[in-house]
Amino acid sequence: MILAINTCVPQYSLALAREDGAIVWELYLAGGEKNFRTLAPNLKKALQDLGMELSSINYILVSKGPGRFTGLKVGLSFAKGLSYILSKGVLGIDSLDALAQQVPYINTDLAVILDSRKDEYFMAIFGPDQDQRPTRKTGNLVIRTDNLSKIVQRPTLFLGNDLGLQGPIIKKELGEKAILLPSQFWAFRASSLFPLGLELISKDAPSYPELLKAEYMRDVEIKIA
Repeated sequence: MILAINTCVPQYSLALAREDGAIVWELYLAGGEKNFRTLAPNLKKALQDLGMELSSINYILVSKGPGRFTGLKVGLSFAKGLSYILSKGVLGIDSLDALAQQVPYINTDLAVILDSRKDEYFMAIFGPDQDQRPTRKTGNLVIRTDNLSKIVQRPTLFLGNDLGLQGPIIKKELGEKAILLPSQFWAFRASSLFPLGLELISKDAPSYPELLKAEYMRDVEIKIA
């Protein structure tokens, strides 16, 4: 069994899949970072419902960023802890690459975004390869919303983690150049980590917990009231 953990955004998700990638269970909670405290209880309940033990998990996948500092810290700590307890491998998956996996085929550019801080997004642009699968055109970017028009200069699909908040801002900045994907695509599910994770597992990628590091893409700011 493979466990996927996504806590890089406030809407956290857990998923379990067989070794062939078939999903057997998934949880998505949109209530905010306060729900992170339920990671362990929800995983325990899922395993009980499936009639499995914690030891059934053979690999752990976790979104490593970019994303929210608190979420990344919680998710990576949880993944590392399980890896040490179970003596099983853990692999970090780029958050923007994982989110792009929710759109299997494209015929134009795809902009994938995650909230960074007020008026900023983490962002990457993907284009269609010869099979119309999303492939990278840029690295991970940190961009102000009022600079979107400098990056996006032709009709582009958009996908993020919060359509209600992000959609109107993107439309205001880009107008008809922004093609918002339907709302069902905007739930950043942990199962999106499985395609890239399975590829890394098949290549015997190093999976030691001490190698797992978050990609914050900026210095962590700690504010003391």
